[in-house]
Amino acid sequence: MEKIAAGNGAESDCPNYVMRILTALAGRPDEIVVKWRDQRITAREFLGSTVAAARQMQELGVDRTHTVAALSASNSPTVIYTRYAAHLLGARLVHILSVNANSAAESLAEGQQVDILNEVGATLLAVDIESLDVARRLVDQVKGPLKLASYGAGDARVDADLSAGKSDDGVLPEPRPIVEDDTATIIYTSGTTGKPKGICRSFGAWHRETVAAMDQVKRMNLGASSYLVTIPLSNAGISVDSVLAHEGFVLLHEQFDAGRVLETVERERVGGTFWATQHLYQILDHPRLDDVDTSSLRLVMYGGTPISAARIQQAVDRFGPIFVQYYGTTESRRISALMPADHRDPHRLASAGRPVPTVQVVIRDPDTGADLETNVAGEVCVRTPGMMTEYFLDPVRTEQALRGGWLHTGDIGYLDETGYLYLIDRMHQVVKANGIKIYPAEIERVLLSHPAVARASVIKVRDADLRDSIRAYVEPRATGSDLTSGELAAFVAGKMSALHVPAVIELVSHLATTQFGKADTQALLLTHGA
Repeated sequence: MEKIAAGNGAESDCPNYVMRILTALAGRPDEIVVKWRDQRITAREFLGSTVAAARQMQELGVDRTHTVAALSASNSPTVIYTRYAAHLLGARLVHILSVNANSAAESLAEGQQVDILNEVGATLLAVDIESLDVARRLVDQVKGPLKLASYGAGDARVDADLSAGKSDDGVLPEPRPIVEDDTATIIYTSGTTGKPKGICRSFGAWHRETVAAMDQVKRMNLGASSYLVTIPLSNAGISVDSVLAHEGFVLLHEQFDAGRVLETVERERVGGTFWATQHLYQILDHPRLDDVDTSSLRLVMYGGTPISAARIQQAVDRFGPIFVQYYGTTESRRISALMPADHRDPHRLASAGRPVPTVQVVIRDPDTGADLETNVAGEVCVRTPGMMTEYFLDPVRTEQALRGGWLHTGDIGYLDETGYLYLIDRMHQVVKANGIKIYPAEIERVLLSHPAVARASVIKVRDADLRDSIRAYVEPRATGSDLTSGELAAFVAGKMSALHVPAVIELVSHLATTQFGKADTQALLLTHGA
């Protein structure tokens, strides 16, 4: 593969993180590095698939001016091949499987996928065989020219077979310098509300964040253990990169299922994984938890939403001090971490830990922008190595989010005198009542401390007259529980105040969540009304 030049004609000196991973894989060719469904993929096979895909893309003319879209069965290894191949060529990558579906196995509506393909100007759609029929329909609806390439099933209806010419000779591609400021990925996310927004991350940011994660895995000395992925690969990519660059192998599940996760941990002797907060609750509440051998687990990362200090203490009591809580956003990547040693101190469990190395955190007054003192709540503003460059085609929102070179997260929190960060809620969720600010996330944490509550979601709702109120959706711990809304209202009033009692507390049999384990606000409001 020939080298590419930066926009000013000078060759970029930004290293390509993919080469570091492929070089590591070439050093252990016969080891299994990925397990998915019934597939067992060796490092040699993985390397061959990635190089073949890159060569086929290059023959189609893909370079740093192109955007490659990925569409495959949930958490298929072809998702990784596609990203590595596109990034070997300096091209942008966008995932179009899902944004905020109820599970990683559910896809966005085809209309939304077409909208994303049109918006980013995708030039190549890379798919697996399972996605071919959908892909052909998408190509027919996209406005501009869009080539279709598949892994296998090469015929006249596709422009290339990305697995053609696959070789197991272990030959690495020629190292390709990339342009640091070029966009590496566009990740579409809407959280739980709103139109999907494209978050752009540069090759330089991706490289710095990936290498930092790789080095952290090396320092942890986890050895050749397996890493289980249950959230979409679009968000678990850096963790996967870190494992493949070292001794371990990756287990890919299409979606999170607590029972299957526990079975896999025991059978495969899983060493590490990530559980969203709601996923951790499901693990703790699973009836078979005490019957499963989980002693192989040495690192469980968790986060995504606020967690009850009592529940994480329960997790530490069951699994030991193996937990790392990461606080971050899609726009910033990692911001702070509560490390395993911190979990031994009950007073620290309510915090989001300290800022990770190389990350700057300041707390600012949302109205004036002034820096605030310790223990004073304000907006969390950050600078991180993996920070986004922009919201795609949205300069107004980009300017608002990146004012003064700092990412304004929209989260309310404070730093204590020892540098630990405490999060309170999202700015847009705050409700003012009788002169005080009510934070739904604080009410949620109180509800989660009730012994009969398994999961809870507390949100702000605005009516037609623009009046704000708070609603709580609560999933009882036991089926047929005699828990009542009145009991929960009294519990909140006793722990906080009468002003903090939600206007509505609704008991639900199942709390809808996104594929990242966050409460799905849209689904809740659609199902239960506002």
